[in-house]
Amino acid sequence: MDRLILAFVDGSPQSEHALPWAAELAARSPAELRLVRPHWTPVSDVSPDGMLCPYPVAVDADVRAAEQTQLDHLLARLKAARPDVPASAVLIDGDTELTFAAALARYVAECQPEFTVLTTHGHGPFARFWLGSVADEYVRHAVGPTLLLRTGPETADLSARPEVQHVLVPLDGSRLAEQALAPAARLAILFGTDITLLQVLDPAVTAAPLPGLKPAGLPDDWQPPPAAEQARQYLGHIARRVRQQNICVHLEVVDNRSPADTILTHHNTFRGGLVALATHGRGGLTRLLLGSVADKVIRGATGPVLVVRPG
Repeated sequence: MDRLILAFVDGSPQSEHALPWAAELAARSPAELRLVRPHWTPVSDVSPDGMLCPYPVAVDADVRAAEQTQLDHLLARLKAARPDVPASAVLIDGDTELTFAAALARYVAECQPEFTVLTTHGHGPFARFWLGSVADEYVRHAVGPTLLLRTGPETADLSARPEVQHVLVPLDGSRLAEQALAPAARLAILFGTDITLLQVLDPAVTAAPLPGLKPAGLPDDWQPPPAAEQARQYLGHIARRVRQQNICVHLEVVDNRSPADTILTHHNTFRGGLVALATHGRGGLTRLLLGSVADKVIRGATGPVLVVRPG
């Protein structure tokens, strides 16, 4: 069994919401499911000069042992709930020179799983910008498809078998956006569902010529094809490629709307829907000032979001 599904857990009940989805993916692939929990040396105090003081080695060993025991217990619960899924668990060491999320991303690069699954609280941009978020930071470092899930207040049911009833893939004509097609098609095949290719057209903007320059001359009878027609032709070309995998594909073109709002409206309307999109993985002040469709969708989606960051 060569395929691998990773599920990140941190000891919290919220992180366990990733396990039913990861287990279902592993069962349908089929693939091995591996629970991954990072271990970090705890910090006991801050010295007068502002330096962090680590616990003694013996205390760190106790913390590691407690984390391993908790991870083994979670693995046993998962195996009891999903005996059909081959599962294992690993406690990985963090790197003091890397952030928590970057260490996870490095482990994923070494394992090259088919999918990685983790939960996110979906905090807003200002809270996350100042306080940080492991899921947000991880998406900006990791290469490959990552399934992000919004946590719920209830305890995760490890025996649950989640379903995907619809896959939405927003496209904008770029090669970057098309990177989400392959993993989205893989999910559609695994769950036996269809795909909708969506393109949202921004309002047309006519730029005035620069001072001292004449506008470019065009033949009087030249008429460019309407943007909506161009979009449908483009989506039709993409759809033909996807349909070669025996997937039912629908096309939708929306004009003069906000891309993020349109994607969220479409996604949140379908029960059991999943949206798959690619992202540059920009972060920090760049995203805060310029905005990001992927970021807005991740924060606003009520269902799972598959995020693909190309290498």
